[in-house]
Amino acid sequence: MTMLQSAIKFCLFLLLLLPITASGAKFGRHARCPKVKPYHTKYLILRPCIHMCDSDEDCDEFQMCCLNWCRGTTCLGHNGFCPLPAGGSCERKCSKDLECGKHSKCCFNGCGYECTKASNTQCPDGSSPVQCLINPCVVTDCPAFPNATCLANYCGGCNADFFVNGQKVECSMET
Repeated sequence: MTMLQSAIKFCLFLLLLLPITASGAKFGRHARCPKVKPYHTKYLILRPCIHMCDSDEDCDEFQMCCLNWCRGTTCLGHNGFCPLPAGGSCERKCSKDLECGKHSKCCFNGCGYECTKASNTQCPDGSSPVQCLINPCVVTDCPAFPNATCLANYCGGCNADFFVNGQKVECSMET
């Protein structure tokens, strides 16, 4: 047995000892992580196993922490972007993308949340949305409107937009 094969077997043994805490199922009525296919040691040579999250709270707002092919974890949601809020019901009809249809996302409509057809188009100025390491709403607040709803905006940077009753508000306080 080669050193690489021994290392792979040892890593697989350690993976079996790790507690699996990622469930994703605690959010949303219908949200479920997809079933994972059994992993094979040949995959470990081609790509490393990643452990991206411990719970849904480690993922972007509408994603879920799910097991991946090697018993690691990854954040899952639907591809695409939510359109700009256009108004709608103030009910929370969804909590996670995986509750919505295949080409829809759970989006803020200006007052509540509902499944909305995902937009795969570019930002209004024609640029592509940026990939952020963290949801900007997690690290930003709105001192002028502490009860405003935050919506991540990935056009032109990692931005947090705030809304009150469906209207975008300016959060800086004048002194």
